[in-house]
Amino acid sequence: EKTEAVLFDTSNNCFIHKGIGNGTCVLPGKAGEEPNTVDMTRVEKVMGQLAYDDVVFTKKPKKMLLQVHALERGELHIKCKSATETVWEATAMMKETENFQQIEVELPEKSVDLNKKYTLLLVIHGKIKITDYVFI
Repeated sequence: EKTEAVLFDTSNNCFIHKGIGNGTCVLPGKAGEEPNTVDMTRVEKVMGQLAYDDVVFTKKPKKMLLQVHALERGELHIKCKSATETVWEATAMMKETENFQQIEVELPEKSVDLNKKYTLLLVIHGKIKITDYVFI
């Protein structure tokens, strides 16, 4: 089942903006900043974090598909956490893109327990817009 990026439970240094068509996206930075321009004077890439609580897997995820638009090169770190530990982590290296595209992130073999609640963290390094994601 596809999840819209704006349905996060908590965020740190992220804001909502226009996505594809009438949809929305989430990207790192502060509301009021220019969402389509990269600040070339900044030494470090803008960073933001989205947390999705109570994520329940009904089948073992092998890949994560995300709809993204990378305005600059960057990284997307994905973590699946239980109440006590990080269950798995994955990283996608992002190249600058002209518009939104679907990326595929291979997930580690380490598996989750089905029908158990997890927290999904997306840590974004760089001006990268995310509209939605789905596990397959």
